[in-house]
Amino acid sequence: MKSPLCTLFGLLAATPLPAAAGQSPSAPEGAALALSRAHGISELDGRLAAGGPGWTAQLDQDGVRIAAILGRDAARSPALEFELASVQRGGAARSYRGQRVAPTRDGARATYARAGVLEWYESREAGLEQGFTFETEPAGTGDLLVELALEGQLDWHGAQGWSPAVQFFSEGAAVLEVSGVLGIDAAG
Repeated sequence: MKSPLCTLFGLLAATPLPAAAGQSPSAPEGAALALSRAHGISELDGRLAAGGPGWTAQLDQDGVRIAAILGRDAARSPALEFELASVQRGGAARSYRGQRVAPTRDGARATYARAGVLEWYESREAGLEQGFTFETEPAGTGDLLVELALEGQLDWHGAQGWSPAVQFFSEGAAVLEVSGVLGIDAAG
């Protein structure tokens, strides 16, 4: 099998809620702690569902919806919805906006097979890892830019210049974070 030309990936993670200081978990809380560390992707009502500590996600032909789980006292569980918008390299761009592709599941990975790129998600304890694998070199020259279309009920605070993470907020509190973006080309 031919090696992919390039793989890009990042991590979407929920910001954990602070635990009460000095509390030791009782039996039910211990079970809740074990469940809070569980993660995976499964099929549910014709869609793919993923979850992990502090977050849940739905993956379907309309894109990905990830929500922070804020607990039973929260008024709502705010969500971030996104889909692949385009891949650009130099002056060449390929739009994916509005393309409806159903994801497939293989174990803990969900994959959207799109023309020229595999968009994949893996459920991990730390969050939902998102990646893009290019089997052939995208058209154009220069830097590769993968653009996502985002919407939802969360605010975000952009930093000037480079930042190792982008945080999304609900009612002033950070609830989701995108971090760990990395690109690996065919040479490794």
